[in-house]
Amino acid sequence: MSTHDKHITRFTFDCPSDLHSTVKMKALAVKQSVKDYLISLIIKDISANPPQFMDKVSFQEHLKTALEKDQNLMRKLTDR
Repeated sequence: MSTHDKHITRFTFDCPSDLHSTVKMKALAVKQSVKDYLISLIIKDISANPPQFMDKVSFQEHLKTALEKDQNLMRKLTDR
């Protein structure tokens, strides 16, 4: 995958050493760099599970519901 002519954004993250070693081995097995291997996994996931965008009102409703569920869960846990 060539990204020389596209806008590029760098993202960096920490991961456990054993996971990093496994990813390096998987990338090597398919003759890709770790970067290209991870990008291909992201593209594959997005293709299989496209993001669902919603309008601001729907987002606010979903957020409110999630926060209420989280609040109820925290209440139950503290009551124990």
